[in-house]
Amino acid sequence: NCSQYTHPDIFSATPVFLFGAIDDEPYQVTMKNTLIADNVDNTTDYSMSCSAISVSFSIDLNLINCTIGNNSTPGGAGQGQGAALLAGGVGSTFNIVNSIFYGNITDQIYLVNDGPEEPLTMNIYNSLIEGGESNILNPSYWNTLNWLEGNLDDDPLWIGTGDYPYMLQSTSPCIDAGTIDLPPGIVLPEFDLAGNPRIYGETIDMGAYEFQGDPQSNDENEIIIPEVTQISNYPNPFN
Repeated sequence: NCSQYTHPDIFSATPVFLFGAIDDEPYQVTMKNTLIADNVDNTTDYSMSCSAISVSFSIDLNLINCTIGNNSTPGGAGQGQGAALLAGGVGSTFNIVNSIFYGNITDQIYLVNDGPEEPLTMNIYNSLIEGGESNILNPSYWNTLNWLEGNLDDDPLWIGTGDYPYMLQSTSPCIDAGTIDLPPGIVLPEFDLAGNPRIYGETIDMGAYEFQGDPQSNDENEIIIPEVTQISNYPNPFN
């Protein structure tokens, strides 16, 4: 539910997460409040490379309030075929909700499936994907990419310093841009990756961290106290 994965060293031919099923019936994998950042994949010997999550065979993957940022891969053979999320597997379904993909090199998401008889489906909503829908590689016509409501293509404005550099600045477009309308069976955790309330303000934020308001002004949940005006009428008893 709440995890942070960073690897400052270069590793070869191995993403941070590799999922695959051995049965025909898809396995369900759900990642919530997960940060995968600053990883480097040195792979050049394969046709495609991956710096964060690689899915093969039958996996139904839910990414809920995940932050996937600043991971790097030079691409596979011929260079340029690499992504933070390598989404493959016949019959797989991917749901990306309230999540952020930003700063990943070479691409953010790559849909890979050579089996037109069992195409994969990816649903993305209320998420920030750098480059938008056009930065999701889907070379196989039989795979379905559903680019749904609430998606953004902006700088998420991470704070970039301190113990939680991937927290959101007060001006981030990701604040209150998420949704609590999740895939069936998915329950939000009570806290975010830093241990703060998972919902603060109008609704949930995108990413692994929930913005908790400006400590100086607490603008997000500001309570407005109306002025009290005394109206009098003469003579008494009316006040």
